[in-house]
Amino acid sequence: MNTKTDISWTPPGIRSFPFAGYNTALLLGALNDNAFKFLLVFFISRLRGTQADPTVIATAGVVFVLPFLAFTPMAGVLADRFSKSRLLLLLKVAELAIMLAGWAAFRMQSEIGLYATLGVMAAQSALFGPAKYGMLPELVPPSELSRGNAVVAVCTYLAVIAASGLAPWAAEAARGDYAAAQIGCVALAVAGILAALPIGRTPPGGAQRRASWFVFDDVWRTLVALRARRYLMGAILGSAFFSLVGAFMQANILTYGVRHMGLTQERSAYLFLLAAAGIGIGSWLAGRISGRLIEFGIVPIGALCMAGSSLLLG
Repeated sequence: MNTKTDISWTPPGIRSFPFAGYNTALLLGALNDNAFKFLLVFFISRLRGTQADPTVIATAGVVFVLPFLAFTPMAGVLADRFSKSRLLLLLKVAELAIMLAGWAAFRMQSEIGLYATLGVMAAQSALFGPAKYGMLPELVPPSELSRGNAVVAVCTYLAVIAASGLAPWAAEAARGDYAAAQIGCVALAVAGILAALPIGRTPPGGAQRRASWFVFDDVWRTLVALRARRYLMGAILGSAFFSLVGAFMQANILTYGVRHMGLTQERSAYLFLLAAAGIGIGSWLAGRISGRLIEFGIVPIGALCMAGSSLLLG
C-alpha cells in the first residue's frame, strides 16, 4: 500500500464536487438499471401476448441476481487493489456499451439478447458494488459518514422512484417502440460518465490478495472471519433481510396491479413509486436520527415497521 498517498489524501467532504459527482453517477446508474429492467419486462410480456407475465418477471429477477452472486467477491478484491474512482469511470464506460447493446436487442426483438444484456448490466453493477460503499470514506470525513450514507441511500431510492415512473412513461410516449424508449437509457449512461469525471483519482487500496472464482468459498471464509464482530454480522443479515423483502415486493407488484386492480402493466409500475418513496424518506430519517454516529438502535424499529406493514398488506 502506498502509505504516502494515503496520508496526503484528505476527504473533500459532503459539499464537494467529487462527492456530488460520485452521488450523481450512482443515482444515474441505479436509474438506468431499473428503467432497463422495467422496459425489458414490459416488452417481453407483450411479445408473449400477456401483461406482467410472472414468468418474465421471475426470469428477469434470476438473470439480474446471478451476476451479483458470481462477481461480488471478485469485485471486493478489485476495490481493495485499485483506485475506486477509476474503477467507477471504467464501469460507466462499460454501461454505455451495454445500453447500446440493449437498444440493438430491442430493435431485433430478441428475448435472448435482452436477457443477455440484463445479465451483463447486472455484472457491471456487481463489479462496482463493494467500491460503491468503500469509496465513501475516501470522499467524506468520519464526522460526515452517517450523513453521507443517508444522502447516498436517499438518492439511490430516488432513482428507483424515478425509474418506476420514467420507464412506463417512456414506453407509453414511444407508443410501443421500445428501441426508441431505450435511447433514454443510452442518454443516462452518457450522463453517468460525465458525472464521474469530477471525482478525480482516489488513492488505490494497494491490497495484493488475488480474486478467486470459488465464490461460495470466498463468502464462507469472509463470514468466518467476521463472526467475532457481531455488529458486522448483524448489518449483513439486516441488509439481506431488507433485500429479500424488497425483491419479493418487486416480483409481485406488477402482477398484482394487472390482475387485481385492473391496471395495465405500465400503470402498475407506478405502484413502485409509493414503496420507493417510503424507502427514501426512511433513509433520510435514519441519517437525521443517527447524526454523527452510526445508530444501530433504529434497525429493530425499522424491522418492526416492515413486519407490521407486511401484515397490513396481507
